[in-house]
Amino acid sequence: MPSDLKYPVGPDDKTAIVEYLNTALRMARSYRTEIERAAQRNVLYFLGVQWVKFDQAIRTWRPIAVSKRTPRPVTNRVASLVNQSVANILGFKPPITYSPASNRPEDIAAATVADRINAIIEREAAIEALKPLAARWLSLTGNVFLISNYDTGPEAGSDFIGAEMCITCGAVSMPLAIEQSGNMCPQCGVPGPFQPAANVSPPEDMTVNPQGLIGIEYPRGRFLTEVENIFTSHFDNSAGQTINDSPYFISIRHRNKDWITRMYGEEIANRASYNQPSEPTSGMFESLAYATTIWNYGFGSGHAMSEPTARVARIWLKPRPGVAPEGIYAVAVSDEIVESGPWPYKDEQGKPMLNVTHLGFDEIPGRILYKSRVDDIIPKQDQRNRLESIMELHAIRMANSVWIIPEGVGLSKITGEQGQVIRYNALQGVPPPTRISGDNISPYIPQWITQIDNEMDAIFGLFDVGRGESPGKGVTSYSAIQLLDERAQQGQAGIMRNWARGWMEWSRQNLNIWRQHASDDRYAITGQGQWSIEKFNKAALTGGVNITAELGTFRPQTQIAKRALFEQLVNLAIINPMDPMQKFEMATAMGATEMMPDFKSDMELHSRRIDQLVQGQEPPPPQPWENHPLAISIFRRFLQSEQFEALDPVLQDRLKWYAALHFTFMQQQMAPARPGQIAPNQSTRGGGSEGKANRGEGAESLPSHEPVLNKERQMPSHPAMAGRE
Repeated sequence: MPSDLKYPVGPDDKTAIVEYLNTALRMARSYRTEIERAAQRNVLYFLGVQWVKFDQAIRTWRPIAVSKRTPRPVTNRVASLVNQSVANILGFKPPITYSPASNRPEDIAAATVADRINAIIEREAAIEALKPLAARWLSLTGNVFLISNYDTGPEAGSDFIGAEMCITCGAVSMPLAIEQSGNMCPQCGVPGPFQPAANVSPPEDMTVNPQGLIGIEYPRGRFLTEVENIFTSHFDNSAGQTINDSPYFISIRHRNKDWITRMYGEEIANRASYNQPSEPTSGMFESLAYATTIWNYGFGSGHAMSEPTARVARIWLKPRPGVAPEGIYAVAVSDEIVESGPWPYKDEQGKPMLNVTHLGFDEIPGRILYKSRVDDIIPKQDQRNRLESIMELHAIRMANSVWIIPEGVGLSKITGEQGQVIRYNALQGVPPPTRISGDNISPYIPQWITQIDNEMDAIFGLFDVGRGESPGKGVTSYSAIQLLDERAQQGQAGIMRNWARGWMEWSRQNLNIWRQHASDDRYAITGQGQWSIEKFNKAALTGGVNITAELGTFRPQTQIAKRALFEQLVNLAIINPMDPMQKFEMATAMGATEMMPDFKSDMELHSRRIDQLVQGQEPPPPQPWENHPLAISIFRRFLQSEQFEALDPVLQDRLKWYAALHFTFMQQQMAPARPGQIAPNQSTRGGGSEGKANRGEGAESLPSHEPVLNKERQMPSHPAMAGRE
C-alpha cells in the first residue's frame, strides 16, 4: 500500500476516512487517466460522435478541426458490433448449479434450498432487467461492477400472509402451522375444512388488513443490485489481479439535493457542496456527460445534468488486523461522513466480504481492469470514416464540376441544375467554356471498406453464421450447429466464461447475504399461477454449498434468438427448406422443436404407413392436406435403407408406388395454374383452413387430386399387386 494512504484507526475516525478517500481518488485517477479516456471515447463512438478529439485544455471532447467542405460521414460499425456482442452475451445463459460441499446432511439440505432462494433473489433484484445494461457496459468499456445489498427499510415493503379459520372449532392459525400439523387444525386436530379468517377477533400476534382479513404482516426485505461502471468505480489497479487485492474500493455518484435530503436528511443536504451543471467536474464520467450534452446525445450518467449535484462516495477499506479486523465501510456526502462501520456482510466462513462483483471482457495479466475490443476497432472505424469521406467528397465534386471560361465570353450563370441552358458570346479564336470532369473513384476504396468491415468482425470474434454469412462450401445442416459452437467458442469463449463466472460470484455473495438476513423467519411468495408460501430461515443455509456454472453451448437460448438463427440458416441455404426432415433435425439440434409443433405427429403417421406397407397391409390413401414433403423425405430415407433392400420386390414396388402418390400431390401443389384453370392448390369445394396441405409450409387450400385417386378415393392398385389383394 502506498505510504500516502494512511489507514484510519477505526470506523469512528471520520476525518482520517475522508483524507484516505480523497487521497485514494486522486491516486486512482492519476493511474488510469488514459484508460478512462479510452472508455469515454468508446462511449462517444457508440453514440455516433466520432469526428472528435480530446481537448486537454478544457478536459473534454470537441469536434476535429477539418475544412467546412470536408464531409464527416459515420456508418456506425462500432454500435453494430457492440449490439451484436450484447445480444450474444445475453443469449448465453449458463445454468448455475448448487451442489453440497460434502455428504453431511446440513450440506445436502443447504444445496437443496439454495436454488429456490437464488430464484427469489434474482426476482427481487430484477436481475433480468439489469443484465442488458451490464452487458453493454461490459462490451463498451471492458468492465462492469455489481454491488449487492439487502434493504430492510420501509421502502422494501412487506408481505401480508392471511390466516385460516377452522370451521370445526373456529381456531385461527397460520397456513404454515396447519401444514406442520399434517394439514390438520393445530387446536382441535380435525382436518378442516378451513376458510380465510375474517370477522373475528384476531390473536395477539396477528393483525387485520384493510380488506378485513386476519394474518401477519411480514417485513419483506429485498435484494438490490446496482450496476456500476469504470467511471464510477475506483481501486488500486496495480494491486493484483482482482478487486479483492486492492486495499480499497470506492464508488462515486453525483446526486441532486432532493436525493440527498431523502436519504440523509435536510441538514446534510444543506451542508453539501454542489457543482453547477454548466461546469464539467473533475470526474471523467461527469466530463463525458457534459460532452454528450453539448451534442444533444442522451447518456445515463447517474446524476442530473440539469441541476446542481454533490458527490456521494462509498468506500470499503480492506480489513486490517488490530485496527479494523472487519474492515471499514463509510459513506461521504461531499466531505462529510454520514455512515461508518465495519463491512456490512460476511462470507460463508464468517469473514468480512466485499459485496462487489467484477465482470470483465478480455483479461490483462497484472492488472485488475479488463480490456474492451472496442479499443481495437476504433482505428478501423476512423479509417472507414475517412474513406467514406473521400467517396462523398468525390461525388460532390463530380456533381459540381470545374469549368474553364475564357475572359470576355459573357457567360450566363452556371447553376449545375439539370437541363440548364448556358449562353455565352462566341468569340473568334476563343474556345467555348469547357467542363473538366474529375477522375473516377478508385474501385479499390469500396473493396477496402469491405476489408475493414471484415477485420472489425474478426477483432470482435463474430462467427460467420452469427453475422449473416455463409460458413462456406461443404457445410451441411448437420454440421452447421457444431460449426456455430466452435467458432463462437474461438471468438468469444473468454468473455462468456468471464460472464458466467461473474454471475456465479454474484450468486455466491447473495447467498451469504441471505445467511445473515434470514435469521428471522422470512416468508416468500413463490410460484406462478398457483401461489404458495415458503418459509426460509438461517438454518436452511448453514451447510456448505458449491456453486458452479455450466458453460455448455454458445447457441442462442431465447426462443426469438433460436428462430432468428433458424431462419438465417435457411436463408444461407445451410438448411434446405424443401427437406422437412433436415429442418426438424436442425431444430432438434438447436433445442427448438417447438417451432415445428405438428412435426412429430406427422412423422409418426408416415412411419406407421411404411410399417403397414412392409407388412403387406393396405394403409389409407394419402390425403390432400397431409405434409407431403415430409412424407417424401421419410419414404426416401427408408427406400435407401438396408431394410428396404431386404424386402420382397413386390413390397418394394408397393412402397415406391405409395411414395409416388405423395410426390404427385406435392407437384400439384407447386404447379402454377394455366389460364382459365383452377390452381392446383385451390379447392373447388370452397377451401378453408382445414385444407392446408403442408402445415406451416404455405399451402392454403385443398389441392385437386383427381389425377391420382378415383371417385371412390380408393388406393389405386399397382400392376404387380394384381390378384394378390
